[in-house]
Formats: sequence, C-alpha cells, structure tokens
Amino acid sequence: GSSSSPINHLSNGIEIAATGDTIVMMKGTHTGSNNRGINENGNKSFVIMGDPDYSADQTIIDAGARDRHFTFDNGEDTTFQIIGLTLSNGKTTTRGGGSIKIENAAVKLKNVIFLNNYSTGEDWSTSGAIWITTNNGNTIIDGCTFDGNYIYGEESGYMGGAIFAQGLNNGTDTLKIKNSIFKNNYVKAKHQAQGGAIAIFHFQAVIENNLFY
Repeated sequence: GSSSSPINHLSNGIEIAATGDTIVMMKGTHTGSNNRGINENGNKSFVIMGDPDYSADQTIIDAGARDRHFTFDNGEDTTFQIIGLTLSNGKTTTRGGGSIKIENAAVKLKNVIFLNNYSTGEDWSTSGAIWITTNNGNTIIDGCTFDGNYIYGEESGYMGGAIFAQGLNNGTDTLKIKNSIFKNNYVKAKHQAQGGAIAIFHFQAVIENNLFY
C-alpha cells in the first residue's frame, strides 16, 4: 500500500507486511472488525504507527467497545512497536486488558494515547488499558497518555485502571513505564479496588518521570 493507494484495513496490512516493515496508518478514525481484535501470532516483528505528519490524537483506532485492539501472546519482543496513534474504546469482559493484552511477549509502545478503554470482566486479572503477564517482562511504555481508562466490576479485587502487570517468571526482565501521563483512570468494585492508574503484582518494573493526576 501507499498514501495514494492505501490498504483498506489494518489486518490486511499486517498480513502483507514483512519483518522489519513499517505500517503507517493514515490520519482519521479507523473502525470496524478488521481494525480491532488483532493477534499477529508472533510470526513477524514490525512497526505500526500513525501518520508522522500529524499528532497521535489525529490517527485513531476506535474499537467501538466491541473488543480489545491488540493481543500479543506468541513471543513477540520490543522490535514490535506501536507508535504515535490513539487506541480508543477498547473493551474486554474477560481476562486481559481493554486495549492490549500481553502474555509471554513484550512490545514497545511510544507516544500512544489510550483513551476510554475499559474492562467489565468478572476475572480479577484484568485492566482497563494494558494487561501484562508472565515470561517476557521487557515491555516498554514511553511517552504515552492514559486518559479515562477503567475497570468496572461487581465483585472484588480489581487492580490497575490503566495498567496491570503480574506474575513475571524471569527475574532479569523489567517493565519500563516512563515519560507518560495518567489522568482520569480508575477502578470500581464492591471492595478491594486498587491501583486507579497502575497495579504491579509480583513483577519487576521501573516507573520514572511520569505525571499522575
């Protein structure tokens, strides 16, 4: 695809892309089933980014409260990157994050806006935006904004309105959260609601130079 003849949907672009490629999403709001619920299956590493001529809030993937945006659960590493776009209205009713689920994998997220993503799942292991667990703990979250992400549950023990990381198996791995903004994120439950912005549970992390309000 090209700017003059773009590929119709993100899922199509991922199918065509080769390792090392960069998929540039055009300015505007991208919706529909081919722009959400994406699992690349770890076969390739590449970059998905918003149009670099515009700010991250001008390129939006809107999941329409029908699914999360991405799942990474097949050994991906931080050569797989998402840069300079908005992920909005992601939803989960099960284990994982409303926007991104990372399990046995790691990715790099840079200058991404997570807007109004949420979980209504009854599993305590969930998060409004990003959920991370087990073997590869090296995910990097840099310069991102988390605004209005939340968990709304009827039971108890929910943690991490924006980010929840748990159960790291490799003690040498470290989750990095830096240069990011957290605002209007929350957890609502009958009791034991914890970590309106971030919850870290049996996981090594560095959290530096972030703004919470």
